[in-house]
Amino acid sequence: MILLTITRNLILIDAVTHCLPYLLYVVVQCTHLACLFGVMDAGVLIAGERLVATWIVDKYERVRNWWIAVGVCLLTV
Repeated sequence: MILLTITRNLILIDAVTHCLPYLLYVVVQCTHLACLFGVMDAGVLIAGERLVATWIVDKYERVRNWWIAVGVCLLTV
């Protein structure tokens, strides 16, 4: 999230001052978009997990292997 904020600020500063060289601008833009899509993907995964948890709440609350879900989320990031 910090990288997303930094790249967004650089893009905004460049929009006003045009101080970044073209290649650096492209790198900053690509980094910003990569971070943005990463956050969006994580949001979709969390929403999907909550949806499944709502459907199977009885079984879900009795799960003792919570670390499996955390591991899967870490692998997808």
